[in-house]
Amino acid sequence: MVFCPKCGFNLGEPPPLACRNCGMIFAPKKPSEAELAEGPPVPSGRVPAPQRICPVCRVPLTPEGELSFRVGGSVGASAMFKGTWNELSEQLQPFSVYHCPSCGKIELYEPGS
Repeated sequence: MVFCPKCGFNLGEPPPLACRNCGMIFAPKKPSEAELAEGPPVPSGRVPAPQRICPVCRVPLTPEGELSFRVGGSVGASAMFKGTWNELSEQLQPFSVYHCPSCGKIELYEPGS
């Protein structure tokens, strides 16, 4: 089990990039020299992600994995009357997360784009 260092929320395995309870964003793990030399692992049957460039400082972005957001559902007064039934129309939208090692900027892209 992995717990958030800020609020103590149980994050589960594998830990996400941000706490679902308090929103704390975790610092990425720095790769070792051996990992940098061999490049990122590519699962069999998948095409490697395209090289992304930071729009601020023009250095290559580091892929950090995927993060999902809840989208859909109702808002306003109708959501109040539907209660938990409102969650039935929600779905998860995944995004590929990229991090700039120079300026710290985070970029989100649709997976596979």
